[in-house]
Amino acid sequence: MSGHQDETPSEGSGATRGGPEDAVYLATGSAPAEDVHHRADGPADEEVPSLGVLMRQLGVGLVGLVAGVGVLAWVMREPLEAFAQAFTAKFGLLGVFVGTLMTDTMLLTHEPLLWAGYAGGLGFWPVYLVTTVASVLAGPLGWVYGRFLGRFAWVQRLFEANHLHAFLRRYGFWAVAVAALTPFPYSLATWASGASRVPLSSVLLGSLFRIPKVMFYFLLIVFGWTAGGA
Repeated sequence: MSGHQDETPSEGSGATRGGPEDAVYLATGSAPAEDVHHRADGPADEEVPSLGVLMRQLGVGLVGLVAGVGVLAWVMREPLEAFAQAFTAKFGLLGVFVGTLMTDTMLLTHEPLLWAGYAGGLGFWPVYLVTTVASVLAGPLGWVYGRFLGRFAWVQRLFEANHLHAFLRRYGFWAVAVAALTPFPYSLATWASGASRVPLSSVLLGSLFRIPKVMFYFLLIVFGWTAGGA
């Protein structure tokens, strides 16, 4: 009696997937042939919103952004301008840069910083350039976070709750780009990419899609702020 045991996990073992093999999906957009039958559209994949759903959510969010900024400009313009000017006087463009880098690597949003920089008198182009650079750099930084924090159980639970591994499988190479453009959490997508050992170059390329997103959002914020104060 050799004592040898079969270590192959059973189908119902619930073993966690989505580790280094997910790098294949972001790098090539396809699954290894021997693994396709395990990773085909399952319940978790069905929870990932389609691109059409994400775009509809984006449209609703943009309308809400313009309306919200416009109402605030109409109702509370003077105190908000005073706050923005105090912020820019104390922190300047460096505050916008650091704030964007922090928010875009967490479950936060940098749009209030765009507004504060503009309303505080820093100028459109300086605020746009600083915010864009910080937002793009947040992608590789989030990847680094994922490499170091992905081993912790609470981070894996966060990934599972947001279907991050299924998201990587569904969108392949475009996963970070989709997150960079749509309401899907950009920071979590970069974290999951790092934890799954997706190539850093792929994450950086996907993060470049923040460039048009920041511009579009900033234009809408300026429009809402100007129209609300007219």
